[in-house]
Amino acid sequence: QQLGIAAGNRAVHLAVQQNYNQAVKAINAGLSEKKALSFLYKLEQFTLELVQLNREILKLTQDFEQKFSTSQ
Repeated sequence: QQLGIAAGNRAVHLAVQQNYNQAVKAINAGLSEKKALSFLYKLEQFTLELVQLNREILKLTQDFEQKFSTSQ
């Protein structure tokens, strides 16, 4: 499960980066507002997904640390 989340996290990072680059190019190229807004919407959705994945990673890390920490 953790490997799947890590792979998903990497894929989302790449998607965010790609959509950010496309949005910047669209805005700088003077493309239509509709096209720029479309790129920004996709970027926002991927960013929200990335936030959720990072929360899951933190939760899994905390669970792992609690389960396998050595108490003295």
